[in-house]
Amino acid sequence: MILLVNAGMTIGEIFDLEGLSAACREEGRYDFFFSAPPLPITGAVGSPINPLAVF
Repeated sequence: MILLVNAGMTIGEIFDLEGLSAACREEGRYDFFFSAPPLPITGAVGSPINPLAVF
């Protein structure tokens, strides 16, 4: 709660990572960059995201 309220840290929940797991297995690589930036809405408590994993 402290990170969310005082530091503005975003928290991701309910990610379905089955597809990412299958792609890692196919590529034989398990290192990737994962980004899921929220929309910059002032005063909002939630936002849709477009998660992206880059190998």
